[in-house]
Amino acid sequence: MTEAQLRPVTAKDAAQVADYMVAARAVSADGAKVADIAAQKHLDAARLEKWVALLAPSKDKPFLEDWNKATAATAGDVAQAYQKRYVKALADWDDTVDKAHEARRKKLSENEPAAEKLKLEGKDAFFMAVYAEPGPLGRTPEETEKLLSKDAKEQIAAFRALGDVLKKFVPPEPDLADAVDEDKPVQQKVLLRGDYNNLGEDAPRAVPAILARVAPSPEKFQGSGRREVAEWLTRPDNPMTPRVMVNRLWLWHFGEGIVASPDNFGKMGGRPSNPELLDYLASRFVESGWSIKKMQRLMLLSNAYRMATDTDVKTMEADPENALLTRFNRQRLDVEQSRDGMLAIDGTLDTAMGGTLQSGFGTDGENSSSRLSLNPETVKRRTVYLPL
Repeated sequence: MTEAQLRPVTAKDAAQVADYMVAARAVSADGAKVADIAAQKHLDAARLEKWVALLAPSKDKPFLEDWNKATAATAGDVAQAYQKRYVKALADWDDTVDKAHEARRKKLSENEPAAEKLKLEGKDAFFMAVYAEPGPLGRTPEETEKLLSKDAKEQIAAFRALGDVLKKFVPPEPDLADAVDEDKPVQQKVLLRGDYNNLGEDAPRAVPAILARVAPSPEKFQGSGRREVAEWLTRPDNPMTPRVMVNRLWLWHFGEGIVASPDNFGKMGGRPSNPELLDYLASRFVESGWSIKKMQRLMLLSNAYRMATDTDVKTMEADPENALLTRFNRQRLDVEQSRDGMLAIDGTLDTAMGGTLQSGFGTDGENSSSRLSLNPETVKRRTVYLPL
């Protein structure tokens, strides 16, 4: 309905494009005053100001190349050519809008999600610069609404009132998390010096050459290959993955892994101090459904974890490196443990559970002044709640 009422207005605007362009030239090239030219040509002075600004020479406006080359003798004809160009682009845009509305109505009638709001992009550059706000013929939503009939304004107001009522009954938005979704695979290229605008040769999907004989071939991937690689890493006849994982869990709790080189399980890495223990934990990890929580519970309830750090001289001589787990290794406290421990000692630690001290979520405000200004010396909550 609103488009039908606005079409005569936009058509009238399009019919004056050449007049405004010639008038703007008189202002910028001949030094005439906007008010005088507007009154003489029966044009809107505020709109003429916008035309003068748009048509000012600039390297960022290649669509004005023909206009910038025009002379006083040819300016009128060039302006008419631009007007014809604008009229055609306007007709194309009106046709696009009509088709989009028809498709939207069809989806709504079939109880399907409506398409996103139509965006003015990919059209003629001159048309977009003129038609879209703040271009010479662009209008804000408020300015557009003033052009509508009384009935249309009343109907829009009724829809807005209905929307305000419906918002009160909308359930709260569920928690969201970033996730990876599959899409059609694309051929990646080498980014020269890491610049995505500087593409090098093709980089076809592949697995490291050392794994080529055992890893799944990219030709068998259904999508990105994530699923196939994950299934290969966790297949029953591959003990490496659970071994690496439980060794890292052991490292977190005991200060040193059963294999002292947690990032290197190859020939150049360390040998396990207790290979039977490593295999036992790896098998339990798989049997428990790869549950990290269950594995940590098993470790923390073990006699090995609950032993004291003190021992006798004979045991120390027999097992100086504690490879046989005859005692618990002394460990340095990390910063969270140190801070919470000191606050607990002087009785000021706030042990309240839940909540957050983080103002805003996601990465957009990660370094905002409101977060960086948080002073941990004045906050007594446990360190796990401090946004860092």
